[in-house]
Amino acid sequence: MSALTDDDVVEILEPAELVAKASRDLDRLLRPRRVAAVAPLATIEHRNVQRWNDRCFTIDQLADLPEPTWLVEGLLAADSLAVMYGPSGQRKSFVAIDVACHIATGRPWHGKTTAPGKVVYVAAEGVAGLGKRFTAWQLHHRP
Repeated sequence: MSALTDDDVVEILEPAELVAKASRDLDRLLRPRRVAAVAPLATIEHRNVQRWNDRCFTIDQLADLPEPTWLVEGLLAADSLAVMYGPSGQRKSFVAIDVACHIATGRPWHGKTTAPGKVVYVAAEGVAGLGKRFTAWQLHHRP
């Protein structure tokens, strides 16, 4: 278990900055490219249907999927999307910071093992208080 360092924090963005960065990245990805040949429309439509078919599963196929790899044992799976929601003032940000820092440092989270790794914390609100929250976490969890 290691202490949280500046190297563990990849980037903290204000919501407007996040939207602008995502927009620039999307523009770059969608920028037209020169192509040597154009496939007939029927082929393109067939490929799109095939892509969706490749992503759809029957119940039997879902049952055969491997068990998830856990970032936080039994709570947060790797290669997944998780959402924390609830009324304002319910300490969601504190829990998210706590989970993120435990993963970043490889410490168990409330008795559950974590898979240590890099964490990207996207602050959609309350950016002004984040520095104090991360500092408080470090002080509370110092060795």
